[in-house]
Amino acid sequence: MKLNFKRNARIVVFAMAILALAIAFKVGLFSERPIYIAVVSTTSGEYQANGRAMLNAVRLQIARVNQAGGINGKPVELLEFDDEGDSEVAQKIASEIAAQNKAIVVLGHYFSNACVAGGEVYQKAGIPAITPSCTADHVTKGNDWYFSVVPNNGAEGTFLANYAKRVMKHNRVTIVYDQDDDYSRSLVNGFENPFRGLRGTIQNKWIVNAKAGNMDEQINAVTNAFLRKNPGLIFLALHANEAKKLIVSMRRKGLQYPILGGDAVGNINFATRFTEEPEERLQPGYFSDGIYAAAPLIFDIAGERLQQARSLFIRRYGEEPNWAVATAFEAAMVAVEAMKELNIQSQPENLVEERQKLRDYLAKRTSMKKALKGFSGPFYFDKHGNAVKPLAIGVFKHQQFISALTQFQPVDDVQHVILRKN
Repeated sequence: MKLNFKRNARIVVFAMAILALAIAFKVGLFSERPIYIAVVSTTSGEYQANGRAMLNAVRLQIARVNQAGGINGKPVELLEFDDEGDSEVAQKIASEIAAQNKAIVVLGHYFSNACVAGGEVYQKAGIPAITPSCTADHVTKGNDWYFSVVPNNGAEGTFLANYAKRVMKHNRVTIVYDQDDDYSRSLVNGFENPFRGLRGTIQNKWIVNAKAGNMDEQINAVTNAFLRKNPGLIFLALHANEAKKLIVSMRRKGLQYPILGGDAVGNINFATRFTEEPEERLQPGYFSDGIYAAAPLIFDIAGERLQQARSLFIRRYGEEPNWAVATAFEAAMVAVEAMKELNIQSQPENLVEERQKLRDYLAKRTSMKKALKGFSGPFYFDKHGNAVKPLAIGVFKHQQFISALTQFQPVDDVQHVILRKN
């Protein structure tokens, strides 16, 4: 009896060892080399909450990929970097990624200025990059190695011009922007001519410089001008920090003019920026209520797949995701599906060739017939590598960012719509 017990125990131990080896082999733990993906976000400084949320979304998506067996039987390993939202740091990090010569693709950056700076390095090194959040035109224009899963500011500006004139019914607009910032400048360029083409009037343009040390003085000068003359609709082509300063200054001077912002304003995180203000504690939404803004997507009108991803993110991190979380999921998903289809192995001797194959694969997705799978439906890239997909408009109410009543949707068959109208 004793001998049989020992023999049975040895059999059990041996069987467990075999099972462990089989499992390890299945998840790719014994692969010669994992597939490396670099992810660069802004995880320090005043925008760290947004940047960390974007990074966490990529982590979550890649964890799901590895749990399902990785890419072509190989595990995926993230190389994570913090660019601090600074273009010089971003360029140094991009050079480090190129020097490491591990990553087959880069996911990032969070800010457009960082994307532009890093993109110069990726293009020279021949490393494809996909951004979940950078919308400035110069991120992808002139750089055939950079792709964006969100529309660029040229498209967004045109979209906002139409919404301001056709839906919000405003004929006069005052623009506030930062001329030295790629995001801000390109958003204004996309808005201005289309709005004039719709017979709208640009009443004034106010320039602020976020890099100057006197931002409060600049903001005060702008809002004092609004006291003297009605600005009409205020188009805020600013990043969230500067937009917040302007709104606080306006509200405290009793100014309630309508405001329309770009995607930097269009997320729930923007409303939480006011929570420490005394007026906001007494009346939630005091500063942000009624402000309209664009966003690549808004969760309350999203489909089932995106709702599932949202729920997963909330369970894992205990916070409500903004739109950049969803687009980070999407960027990671696009990269993974492309590598699966191309049978990427990420061996050092084939890295240059496989990077080129991945870049070419993405560059060919230029029509709905060759569309990529997205959370809110299929999409493709324009000639510069920007996603062609619908944008959404939201409005703030009680510290929540909810979809506006009127939304624009793309029309696949314009002739069919014309015929039905007639």
